[in-house]
Amino acid sequence: NWIKVLSEADFEGGADDEEMPEGFALLSSFNQDICIEVLKIVRLFQNNRFSREEALSRIADVENIVMGQIVEGDLEEIIASLQL
Repeated sequence: NWIKVLSEADFEGGADDEEMPEGFALLSSFNQDICIEVLKIVRLFQNNRFSREEALSRIADVENIVMGQIVEGDLEEIIASLQL
């Protein structure tokens, strides 16, 4: 799952690295994936391809994935912006 992937990622990077550490790049990617998925659900509802109930159910599924797991330790502060 996404939290396991983040817990194994490097958030420090090297002193000489000019690029964002792997962990923050993954976090950014997950954040974009979440936004895109929710926007797709909204668009499918607007185009009458999802009923109101189906759209709400799918948004709840996304919410359960993002908010469902309590994170503690160093990772808690890092992913707090996604779990507000």
